[in-house]
Amino acid sequence: MVAYHILYRYLGDVDDGFNTEVVKYDPEGKQIMRVENVFDTAGLRTHKRVFDEQNALMYFFEYSYDSSTGKFATILKKTPEGEVISLTRYTYNTDGLTQREETLDTNGKTSSLLTYEYQKY
Repeated sequence: MVAYHILYRYLGDVDDGFNTEVVKYDPEGKQIMRVENVFDTAGLRTHKRVFDEQNALMYFFEYSYDSSTGKFATILKKTPEGEVISLTRYTYNTDGLTQREETLDTNGKTSSLLTYEYQKY
């Protein structure tokens, strides 16, 4: 029995990784949810929008990037009206590996904190 189908759309070749849309359908073809990804001219994802089964925007993410690593600096999660739900900050070690990932709620309090340590062999 098929539980759901997922359709992936890409900007250009799949191997390039620019996934612009993901749509999840139930077995009868009704949309369960949809995700849109928006990329800038440098190929960095700037926004991710998440829609419900009625294609109404539930929330979205805005991305900023660390200038030295080219990796995420912050990810803002926002309501459809643009109000901030949470802010996730990333820091990196001297090897460019994630060192810390901290998510703050709307009051600026930490709701999640992940730290990473690496060992070289």
